[in-house]
Amino acid sequence: MEKKDLDQLKRKIAVLPEKEKKLRDVYLSQFAKGEIQGPIVGYPSIDKLWQKHHSATALLSSVPKQTIYEFLYENNKDHLNEFAIKYYGKQITYQELFQNIDACAKALIASGIKKGDVIGICAPTTPESIYLFYAINRIGAVSNLIDIRKSSADIEYCLNIANTKALFVYDGQIDRINQIIDKTTVKEIIALSPTISLETYKQFLADPKQYIKNKKEKEKPRSYRFYEEFISSGKKIAKLPPIEYQEEQLSLIEYTSGTTGFPKAVGLCNETANSKVHQYMNNGMIYNRGDIYLDIIPIFLAFGAIVGIHLPLSMGLTDDLIPAFDYKKIDKIMHQHPAQHMTLTPASYIELIHGKGISKQDFKDKRTWGCGGDGMNATTEMVVNQKLHEQYSCQKVANGYGASEIGAPFSTEKEGVTEPGSVGIPLPGNNVVILKHGTQEELGYNEVGDICMIVETPMLQYLNQPELTKKAKLKLVDGTVGVMLNDAGYIDLEGNLFVKGRWDDVIQSKQGQLIWPVDVENAAVKTNQVKICAAVPVESEDTDCYLNVVLDKKSNPEIFKEKFEHHLVLGNIENLKYNIEILKEMPLTSSGKIDRGLLKKQAYQKIKR
Repeated sequence: MEKKDLDQLKRKIAVLPEKEKKLRDVYLSQFAKGEIQGPIVGYPSIDKLWQKHHSATALLSSVPKQTIYEFLYENNKDHLNEFAIKYYGKQITYQELFQNIDACAKALIASGIKKGDVIGICAPTTPESIYLFYAINRIGAVSNLIDIRKSSADIEYCLNIANTKALFVYDGQIDRINQIIDKTTVKEIIALSPTISLETYKQFLADPKQYIKNKKEKEKPRSYRFYEEFISSGKKIAKLPPIEYQEEQLSLIEYTSGTTGFPKAVGLCNETANSKVHQYMNNGMIYNRGDIYLDIIPIFLAFGAIVGIHLPLSMGLTDDLIPAFDYKKIDKIMHQHPAQHMTLTPASYIELIHGKGISKQDFKDKRTWGCGGDGMNATTEMVVNQKLHEQYSCQKVANGYGASEIGAPFSTEKEGVTEPGSVGIPLPGNNVVILKHGTQEELGYNEVGDICMIVETPMLQYLNQPELTKKAKLKLVDGTVGVMLNDAGYIDLEGNLFVKGRWDDVIQSKQGQLIWPVDVENAAVKTNQVKICAAVPVESEDTDCYLNVVLDKKSNPEIFKEKFEHHLVLGNIENLKYNIEILKEMPLTSSGKIDRGLLKKQAYQKIKR
């Protein structure tokens, strides 16, 4: 098909009424299944071959026009006696959840917070941070979710770029926050302890020093209030105002991981959060109300707020909160917190299969093994799945792909739809265009180009960064807006999406060959000597890349190097000039991704020497 004909076809599809677009998706599903005969056009975004894995119900369904709070309430109002949250032995019902949200909403109003005000939450995932998240939305205010592990300068930036009015902050960091608060727009600070929901003796055992400090602080004047005092102030509010839904209204602010530079403030709306849950409800996920979801993802990540909290709670699951997650202790956590569903990073799965102390009982009834936050190469995925199957007879890992700019998940593998190395198929209602790098020319199947994600409700904007917003929210030839984030990949003839990596990370050999780090890493893992690895590009006369590896305990470095060279040749990667750096452990970012930025920096430092 000529480009002009393709563009014309796209324009015709783009102006179809929403109902007709959905009916077209059902038709494409039937076509992909072979129920209807005919030729494919040859372009993934038109053929949508992945639709054969979605039901007609999923393709025809629409996201309810509700606030985040309404969506949660409407899905649980008839199940109030079921458990919503588990937190170190304490179980909180949905009725208690909504009561606490209302109490928090009243306290916000009593504190002078009104619709449109931005409220910062700089704390781990606890029952109270969940109450706050929904209460802020309940009154039409905006949650500004900030990573407490950021530097003071970064937190100051996050508070100011969003014009934050009040800040709820982890009590262990109050002293640090007080040092910068006068440089921000914040008018009030509320100390949020992760032990509020625990019994008194457990509060003491959790953090004796902080418990004693807080007890003393409560007896003297201070520049902040404690959460308990804040909640008490709301008792004078008789009732809450009615919920006001407004389409594409700024509802929460999250921050990118910073892998492409300084973290950007991403403004999201109610529809973005609700659509993710709605898509999973219609994606064939096998779940029952009352199932337990192991929540290890911090609330201050888009994935944490939307997939870790809003998704399980809106689906009627019990959210088992782990506020301080250490991936090296994943086996212990799984033993102590049995659950049917979880989402881990690749690093956690790798640690899991190399860990000790896991019994088959710990894996009983596991149904969802989500994997996200970072890429998992094909060989590692096969090794993880093989070990899990051999040792525990459990489901395969469901690899996925997403971004803060769309509220996190975009595609995922699922039961019966897995292809090692892929990140699955687009969720119902999503579409993907693969563009020739740096252009708007769409590529066909198995051709690597820019990944452009098309979702119903992407981010509203990067706050105060209109040029970056315009670059990320790309207007396509048919008027559709897609989200493009410098990732490269392709679609195969089954509709699976494969992510090769970021264009900034591509390795260029001295012979001009473009080599993707994931292909180098696949060659390394195929040696059966590697636990985890990461290849990063460098520019020097005698080096194309540094391969950073954490070897398996039983491995021999010399044998690894010999096997690695052999698998490079088998993978058609020739004449690559590389250095191998053997590490004791792989550095990770605060969101659990391999810290490729740090590895690049270290590689250049070594070259300069």
